[in-house]
Amino acid sequence: MAITKESIIETAEQLLASGVTPTQINIREALGGGSFATIGPILKAWKEAAKEDQAFADVPVPDAIEDRLDQLKGALWQTAIQEADRRLESERTALAEAHQKAISDSEEAAEAIRILEAEQEDLKNELAQSNAKLRSAQEQLATQKEQMSAAQADFSQQLSQKTAEIESQKATVTELRAALDKSETRTETVEGKLEVQQKQQQTEIEGIRNSHKAEIDELKKDHRETLATEVRKSEQLEKENKRLGLASEHAQARLEGAQSEIEQLRSGTTKMTEKLSTAQQEAAELRGELKSLRETATSKKKS
Repeated sequence: MAITKESIIETAEQLLASGVTPTQINIREALGGGSFATIGPILKAWKEAAKEDQAFADVPVPDAIEDRLDQLKGALWQTAIQEADRRLESERTALAEAHQKAISDSEEAAEAIRILEAEQEDLKNELAQSNAKLRSAQEQLATQKEQMSAAQADFSQQLSQKTAEIESQKATVTELRAALDKSETRTETVEGKLEVQQKQQQTEIEGIRNSHKAEIDELKKDHRETLATEVRKSEQLEKENKRLGLASEHAQARLEGAQSEIEQLRSGTTKMTEKLSTAQQEAAELRGELKSLRETATSKKKS
């Protein structure tokens, strides 16, 4: 609810009617908030207006003057002097009250300053806590970036190793082809030995293929789990950064830059996934070549 002049004056009148002297502090408490800079001038003007109304009400026309005005000019003068003395005493009383009010206003202002200073200290503590959380989030982001870089390097190394293994397997297939071509000129006994050898080689190739497939599957699983974990961490960190960004626009700008770096890391991860897909395609081609080799060997045996 907005704090208006009418609501301040109404609250002051309610406090006065209940026997409580209106002050900036108890009016602010009754309204549930508000600025001392807004409440103070309005309350002061209200008190001065009330004081003027009271002063006019306290000035009665003496009956003695009206009754004896035509009879005794001397009595009129004496009455006027007495009235002047009464007014002087009233002004002295009013001056004492004004002095006491000035002391009360000074104490009230001091209390208002104390409250404002306490609120300011609370705000400083909240800002310090927000800055601490922001620094913690930045440290977590830096740690995550290091972990992502390490994961990327490890994946690249594993991919290089698998590529080397595939090349080695291709060389083995070439040697097997040469051995099969050579076997066509051998006798029945040699063909029998070649058949046994071929079965052994096929078993070895099958084992290599299964081993390779298992390793590729394990690598894909590890990569998916690592990627999912990193994405979850990134999403959690992004949420925390957005929340902290409400406390500091400068911090929000820095966190948005960090989010851009995370997107770049995701792009790099996508490229690594594409490389893995290429490796899987090459493995499929290798299996096709092995299948063709077996079919060729079977055809030659039948012929």
